[in-house]
Amino acid sequence: MISITTLFCILALASPAELHLSHEQQISVLSEAQGSYDSAIQLQTSDPVASKELFRRSANRFQLLVDDGIDNGKLWYNLGNAQLQAGKIEDAIAAYRSSQMYMPSDARLSTNLEYAETLVSNTKETNDATSILQRITFWHATLPTQARLTLGVIFWVACWALLALRFFRVIPYFKTATITFGCLALILGASIVADSANQQAEQGVITSKLL
Repeated sequence: MISITTLFCILALASPAELHLSHEQQISVLSEAQGSYDSAIQLQTSDPVASKELFRRSANRFQLLVDDGIDNGKLWYNLGNAQLQAGKIEDAIAAYRSSQMYMPSDARLSTNLEYAETLVSNTKETNDATSILQRITFWHATLPTQARLTLGVIFWVACWALLALRFFRVIPYFKTATITFGCLALILGASIVADSANQQAEQGVITSKLL
């Protein structure tokens, strides 16, 4: 038989990927996270120290669910809120950006992210060129990944359909339409690849002195 000490050693050395919470445990952890957050809100005025500690506990609970493989916009958003209230500004920004992958049009998320970014001294500077680029690529931030994927497939199929039809009949504006559909498909494809790269990369934010 394996002794209790040996069992604890195995659990301690096991990688996070090998340990998963059951559905019941996930519900319990989520309840703890939300309960700590609600309690922290109530104590913000009367006991700021205890409040911040509860926010940290809430953030740790939400992070546990993320580490367990749960990946959705609302969870990342809640994690960001708890981290922001706990004073972990850089981590909160990273969590909000992860949430944006799933909820690109959520007004509350955008507001919280903008606020968090104002709290760090290394907030990205916006110049004219960057501003113009953001206006041109507004669709990348507003359209969900699935919508961009669907549009990309439609444009790609349309491009090849025109090429196939060209063998049987003359098509007005054939070159313009074919090039347009092909370019749009490639642009949307690049946008989706960028999303995938962002999801896989660690979304770190440079630590800086708070304003």
